[in-house]
Parts: sequence; structure tokens; C-alpha cells
Amino acid sequence: MELEEGDDEWFDANHWKKRNAPDELMAPGVPYTYYSAFTLAAFEDMGVYRANYSMADPLRWGKNSGCGLLENKCFTNGSTAYFAMFCTQFISDQGRLCTYDRLSLGYCGLLTHQQPLPPQYQYFDNPKRGGIFRAMD
Repeated sequence: MELEEGDDEWFDANHWKKRNAPDELMAPGVPYTYYSAFTLAAFEDMGVYRANYSMADPLRWGKNSGCGLLENKCFTNGSTAYFAMFCTQFISDQGRLCTYDRLSLGYCGLLTHQQPLPPQYQYFDNPKRGGIFRAMD
């Protein structure tokens, strides 16, 4: 599992990349968490726990999306091959929407920043457009 870069006071290399497994226990800044087979395997690999994989929570993020979700940019020139996974409405333009897993209501974390984002995080035509969650790079 890919780890955070560790160059931020909030997200260090002790956490998994939030963009790869945003709802996992090992992802940074998660208000609610799932214990998927990935989490259980990490615990078991530590040599301290013996996992019961039949108790793993289902991993909903990226389900049936294929390897491209992790290998490629999620957005290219403002469009995505994973429409059900990402919202495209600005925070100010909307009310509550269904979340990607269709289990609750939430808000789309898309906004226009005051400064252009670093080039590696620019996914839209407007270099200032991006999400509110830095860890979802």
C-alpha cells in the first residue's frame, strides 16, 4: 500500500495514501473508518495480531474500478473515467448529495483556491480548481 510522502505536519509516512483508501483505518484524517482486508493484513503483518478475514468490512472506494484508478490521474483535463467516484460541483453550488458509496449524504469538497495548485495536483483546466482535502492528491 502506498504511503503518504511525510512532508506535511498532518499527514506523514505512517499513513496510507488517502486517495487510495480514503475510508481505511490507516488513512489520515478519517472521521469514520473501515477495517477492510487491507487493514487486517497490515495488523497481521506486524506479527501482533491474527486476523479473522471473514470479519473484514467491505472496501467500497474503487470497487470494480480496475487498476487505472490507482495507476492514473483520477481527473485529466477536468474529466474522469470514474464518474460515480467523484463529484464535480463546487461547495457553494450545492446542498447535500449522495456519497460515492451511496450510504449517506455528504458534500462535494471542490473549490477554487486562491493560488494555483502545484502542477502535479492540477487536474482541471483551471489550475486553482481542486479539492478541500489535501490528502486526496
